[in-house]
Amino acid sequence: MSLSLLPTLHAQSSFEPFLVSSLPILSSIEADGWKIIEIKTGHIKGKTKVDKVLREGRTYGFYACGDKRIAEIKASVLRIAGDKTKVFQTEEESGKDATIIFEVKKTGLYRFLIEVEDYSSNNSQGFYNMIFFKK
Repeated sequence: MSLSLLPTLHAQSSFEPFLVSSLPILSSIEADGWKIIEIKTGHIKGKTKVDKVLREGRTYGFYACGDKRIAEIKASVLRIAGDKTKVFQTEEESGKDATIIFEVKKTGLYRFLIEVEDYSSNNSQGFYNMIFFKK
């Protein structure tokens, strides 16, 4: 979708305002010289994960955020080796969004995990964005 078309969009679902509000972070990532690999968006109730194969010697980034119903999230990257899963890196401060930048020293399967630490008001679910990027 061309960015020039955005002003003519009419909200068709409850996702669209959340997606449009994510455009500044996408622009910022690209302006800093990163290549966006993938964007995942969906409902979250508790936690969600995405598994990806990452290549040795590359620097990757992972950005996660929640909509207005999510007050605080925690993001982690885990390394999967066989039947073992080990925490590779965790964002130290939880908040409404999280960013993790890391270099992969060994090609393999990695799990990107976001967990809702707290919801705003009386909510028990919300929308999330996960943006994967690399240099």
